[in-house]
Amino acid sequence: MKILSCLIAALTLGTFNAQASSDVRYPDRNSFFEFAWNYAHNADQYEEVQLTPHDLDKKTLQKLHHWADQNAIIWYDTVLEGDFQESDDALHLDEISALYDASGNLAAFHITYSRLAWATDSCEFDSEEFESKRKEDVLQNCPSGHIKESAFISPDLRYSEVDDNARADFEGN
Repeated sequence: MKILSCLIAALTLGTFNAQASSDVRYPDRNSFFEFAWNYAHNADQYEEVQLTPHDLDKKTLQKLHHWADQNAIIWYDTVLEGDFQESDDALHLDEISALYDASGNLAAFHITYSRLAWATDSCEFDSEEFESKRKEDVLQNCPSGHIKESAFISPDLRYSEVDDNARADFEGN
């Protein structure tokens, strides 16, 4: 009931302000990592409430986008080391959730983000054409999809931890 009241209040005010709704729940990155590990093993102890970008204030939404961009940088050392090429388009924030603990306190945000990509292992293309043509044109004969990943963001927006159950992976269309 408390969670429903918080959500109604946030929607009534027009935006969800992470700064105003959080306390010093995680004094350091390690304590937030412990939350992410605990959530992975005990998700049923939390209530997930889906949010839309309109539910969030501008600063919170910008910070969630920032964390998605920061987390996606490592894709060059993970999924993009495989036979994939990603679009130059902006990263898309697909889903935003607020995770509440049993006491009704905001425990974290959970975000899912993606970018258009192509599987290049089953098609032919000339990588030198990337300099003179758009990737979309060079890779038009390759299977398309998205590289998708999820992460937890602390209520005060200071920490991010990639969701071990939803690490970056290519999902074909």
